[in-house]
Amino acid sequence: MKKYPWSQKALRAMIATAVAFTPVVAAGGQATQVEAAQDELGQKITRLVTIYNNLSTDGVVVYNNAATALNGLNDNDWEYVIGSTVKQNIDQRAGQGKAVEIAKALATIVYSANGTTLENQIRSFRTNYSDEFHLVFGSSVTVDRLITFFTEAEKAVWDHLDEAISLAGNPTEEGYKNFIRTIRNEVEAKNPSLATLDTDLKNGMGAGLDDLFSMKTRLDEKLSLAPEEKGRLKTALIAAILATGNPYSSGGGSTGGGSTGGGSTGGGSTGGGTVVTPPPTTGAENGKVTIGQDVATTKEQTNSKGQKEKVTEVKAEKIADIVNLVSAQNKEIALGVGTLGANEVAKAEVPAKLFADVAVKEVKAVVHVQTDKASYKLPVAEIQAKLAEVAQKLGASVENVKIAIEMTKVNPPQGVSAVSDAVEFNIVAIANNKAESITRFTQYVERELKGTKVFIPHRSVAVRVDANGKLVSVPTVFNGDQATVKSLTNSTYVVVENQKTFVDVDGGKTWAEAYIEALASKYIIKGKTDQIYAPKENMTRAQFAVLLVRALGLPGETYDKRFKDVKGTEWFNENGELAAAVKHGIIQGKGNGLFAPTAPITRAEAAVMLKRALELSFLNYDMTQLNTSKKVTDFKDAAHIKSWAKDGVEKMYQANIFTGRENERFVPNGYITRAEIAKALVKFLASAKLMNDVQ
Repeated sequence: MKKYPWSQKALRAMIATAVAFTPVVAAGGQATQVEAAQDELGQKITRLVTIYNNLSTDGVVVYNNAATALNGLNDNDWEYVIGSTVKQNIDQRAGQGKAVEIAKALATIVYSANGTTLENQIRSFRTNYSDEFHLVFGSSVTVDRLITFFTEAEKAVWDHLDEAISLAGNPTEEGYKNFIRTIRNEVEAKNPSLATLDTDLKNGMGAGLDDLFSMKTRLDEKLSLAPEEKGRLKTALIAAILATGNPYSSGGGSTGGGSTGGGSTGGGSTGGGTVVTPPPTTGAENGKVTIGQDVATTKEQTNSKGQKEKVTEVKAEKIADIVNLVSAQNKEIALGVGTLGANEVAKAEVPAKLFADVAVKEVKAVVHVQTDKASYKLPVAEIQAKLAEVAQKLGASVENVKIAIEMTKVNPPQGVSAVSDAVEFNIVAIANNKAESITRFTQYVERELKGTKVFIPHRSVAVRVDANGKLVSVPTVFNGDQATVKSLTNSTYVVVENQKTFVDVDGGKTWAEAYIEALASKYIIKGKTDQIYAPKENMTRAQFAVLLVRALGLPGETYDKRFKDVKGTEWFNENGELAAAVKHGIIQGKGNGLFAPTAPITRAEAAVMLKRALELSFLNYDMTQLNTSKKVTDFKDAAHIKSWAKDGVEKMYQANIFTGRENERFVPNGYITRAEIAKALVKFLASAKLMNDVQ
């Protein structure tokens, strides 16, 4: 499903403007024109009512909290919000005190939590304040012009969904401002009659469309809401608009269901390029080969567990046809396997030879198995590398092996706040009535999970549910209501929402609060106790090794007893974490067979460990983003950085993961604090595209 990206700040400011700056239609005008304008405004109000009625329960709560917070603002606060120039202009033209009075009434509309209430408030506002706005603007800002502008602006947003989706996944105030400015410029360019609207608004009250956004930002600043509540103001409205759908799509107003819009290949698409059921014919375009009904069959069956299975099977005799369509430009093979219901299995059955032949032609190709709730991007090279081994175990030739890619909707784990369906992912090689599971990979394999709402990135994470029920954090990137999960193993995955802080972190007690809370909420970082983080304490070598393993989602390994001072039963190897760090080359010890787990880690040592993690082959880190103009010699104490650490320090400096301390010094032998490591780890994961950055 495509996502409507306008933030609560942006969209509601525009809504308020459309209503507030609508003057009285001059008496004596043509009746049909007046009626047409009223009808069009009525349609706009109806759409807004529908959107507001789709607010989630959580959204209604936070809007009600915002409405209550309005009562705590005084006149000085309101003057700060609207600006002294705007206040003076409106008061001079409409009457003393009118600017603040109107702003309060508008804010009440902005924070309405109910569609019916919203409609009544809008109509009351127009009745109570239309004379004042006519005094401010005269006839230059008309009903028709405003309605046309906002209608065209909404259309333009749906035309810019790729940018909008990116913005929704990494929202910033500046990003929203720039996006709105892009939309406004496009509307003005396409509609000459609207080109002077911004100027007319400025002439009337001293503020244009961009200024209205700034007013809304200042209003949010003054509200006594927690930061996470302000974030929810944005995401709740996005989710409501998603539920309402795109009124300008050719598919009749919905962005979901069976729409063929949004880049879909048709058939049973959910929009946005997702293929749920195969279209009539196979084709290649827009970077992918979409498997059609001409090369695949679909069926439903019941498995031995009593579960309904929806199976899409690729015909062996059509492999060559599919391979011929694969290229460097079209290297995703999209295969729809139906919708995913409770305790149902969606399955793709693909001849192993397809993976082998495609890997020869395009080694970076992936088979993308898709449902409406989850999808699985399986690199063909990953399967091709395992075919000889699994075929031997099955006692069959590769040509006779079939690869089954399964997604099963299961019950979510207890004790967590799940914000997506829990889906079990399996890959099984089948031949001669035997099956061999493929559970581990040598590179990150991406899975996508659709949220039950728009995700809050810094409070959400996908977790792997191990066989013993233990939850393990895995790298996850969020974009609207879409989560991309990167993992080296098969298992059950679900996105959970969590909000964790510590008494010595919360409320600005440390400069690293946002970084610590984000990592703690993602189950990556832990405190000294449940309530104490100790941000100023030094991080130990064992603590940092475990942090990196958790952050990368590495599966545990068996300890090989290589360090004299590590038994393997300590807390830092409870689930094979230290052994995993050893296996992947992240840690190599201090020499003489020692690891020194309880020793504080130096800044140089931490930089080297992060550099080793950055260079892991399955990370596929984009080295082009490094600022190679930065050199280790930029630090005044570069001579104190030992040869074994220079490359690591320089790489982390170039990636903006590490910076120097005071007086342009790196301080390589200084110990790194638990606060510093939280920021470095967030910057590392964000630059590696393993999590959203923390603003």
